[in-house]
Amino acid sequence: MLEQQDAIKILTHPLLEGIYPEVLQVIRLSRKFFAYPQAAFDIQTKFVLPRLIQIEKALKSTKEAGDHTYPYKYLNRVYKWIVDGLALRYLGFNPNAYRILSDNRSPGGIIKSGQQAELKELEALASAGKLAILADLTHFIRIGDIAIFRQKDRYLELKEIKSKSGRNSEKKEKVSLQEKRMQSAESMINDHVCVLNGKKSGIDIMPIYAKTYLNSVRAGMLRAERDGVSYVDVDSSVKLIVLDFSSIHRLGLDIGTTLSNKGLLSPPEGHQGGSFLSIDLAWAEHGEFARGVFPPTVLKLPTRLLADMICGKKLVTVYFDFTNFCSKFEQLGFDV
Repeated sequence: MLEQQDAIKILTHPLLEGIYPEVLQVIRLSRKFFAYPQAAFDIQTKFVLPRLIQIEKALKSTKEAGDHTYPYKYLNRVYKWIVDGLALRYLGFNPNAYRILSDNRSPGGIIKSGQQAELKELEALASAGKLAILADLTHFIRIGDIAIFRQKDRYLELKEIKSKSGRNSEKKEKVSLQEKRMQSAESMINDHVCVLNGKKSGIDIMPIYAKTYLNSVRAGMLRAERDGVSYVDVDSSVKLIVLDFSSIHRLGLDIGTTLSNKGLLSPPEGHQGGSFLSIDLAWAEHGEFARGVFPPTVLKLPTRLLADMICGKKLVTVYFDFTNFCSKFEQLGFDV
């Protein structure tokens, strides 16, 4: 997880306050108009891409100056989360497709040669009424340059844009490794198959939906707007603490004292536990995002509360009590 000093530098960075109105607006647009090809194109090219270019330039300058870089890395994650949300909606939130498309190395920076050709193709697809995403604007689409969704005869099509011969050119001579990956990914996602030991196997998605506690998160965030600090006892194993920094400042609260008085700074005596901050969603080891975690932009929370959390106006902490969790299984007769 993020080091405390990294989290503080992100939360207190003035850029987060500055981008808040834009992030709120773009998340709303991405949720309301995601099914419209031209709207999806505009979100990517008029909002997200220009910001990512600015952030990459600022990050480069910050590295050269020896300053702290993580706030800019976090901003990069925020804008890519927005396009991740578009792509996941087009995929029907399919976790199998999400994992397959992320099975590759990160493409690197957003500023690169060949980008104009990709944007020209993206614009042509939008004009033709096709839902398409530029892979460089996402965290998880790492196969191909452009992903095209919801075709009549196929669920997903991946395109690689080349100035010379390539997969989408009639003059191609030899199938590249990237093209093989694209073909394999399309086959696995469209036909629900995977290849194990050289043999094709069918993929069945288990019809089991995870239980969530987003209503508790929503209630805690709204209560924190009134009281500055809120505490939600979800069950014996899961607790939520929400800080609303504007309300804390308005009420003149001392965060440490408030949490200490409520007994929220340490677990019960003899209990083992761990905590996870909403800011930790941006944590990445070696520059790689956590592939098992969907972006926060797809959470079923009000848009304003999402923007508050993403832009650091509110901090949500989830505390997990391992001792109580294990005791539940012991009560059921399991040997833990």
